[in-house]
Amino acid sequence: MKIRTHYEHSKSPWSRKVLIWLWSFQTIGSIIVTAFAAALLDKRDGLKERWDDGLADALFLITSFLVFSSTVINIIFTIPAYIHYRKNSLSPMWMMIGSVWMALFWLTVIAMSAWAIAWSAPIFQVYEVSCLLNMTVGFPYIGGLVYYSVVYDRWRKNHKRTADAEATNDRNSLDSRKPFAKDQGITKE
Repeated sequence: MKIRTHYEHSKSPWSRKVLIWLWSFQTIGSIIVTAFAAALLDKRDGLKERWDDGLADALFLITSFLVFSSTVINIIFTIPAYIHYRKNSLSPMWMMIGSVWMALFWLTVIAMSAWAIAWSAPIFQVYEVSCLLNMTVGFPYIGGLVYYSVVYDRWRKNHKRTADAEATNDRNSLDSRKPFAKDQGITKE
C-alpha cells in the first residue's frame, strides 16, 4: 500500500504558496526573455561586426543558452511542485533543492548579462536590451528568495515563538513529516 506523506503548510520556514507564485512568475518571465533572445539569434550580424572580435556575440550566445536552460529547469521544478502543492505533499527538501538550483542559474545569467553590458558600454542596442531583460527577470526571483528564506524566517521566529513551538512539537526531526503513528492511524502511547 502506497502512503503519501502530507506536509503541514504552517510547519515550514518556507511559505509554500509564495514560493509557488515566485516560481511561476519566474517561469513566465524566463519564457518571455527566452523568446526575445531566440528572435535575435538569427539577426546577430551587428554583434559579429563589432570591434571586439566576436566577444559580444559569444557573450550573447552563452547568455541566451543559459536563459534557455534556466527556463527548462524552472518548468521542470515548477510543474511537479505545483501538483504536489495541490495535493498537500510538497516537501521542504524539494522546495530547497529547486530554490537553490534556480538561484544558481539565475545568478549566473545576471552575471553574464552584466558582463556583456559592461563590455559593450559605449554601445546600447537591442542586444543590450536583451541583457537588461535577463537581469530584470532574474533580480525579483533572487530578491524574493532571499526575503522568504532569511527575512521572513527571522520575523516568524521572533514573533511567533510560542505558536511555532506548539505547531512543531508533534513532528519528526528534519523533514517536517507527521509522525509514523499518525500516518498509519496508530494511537501513540
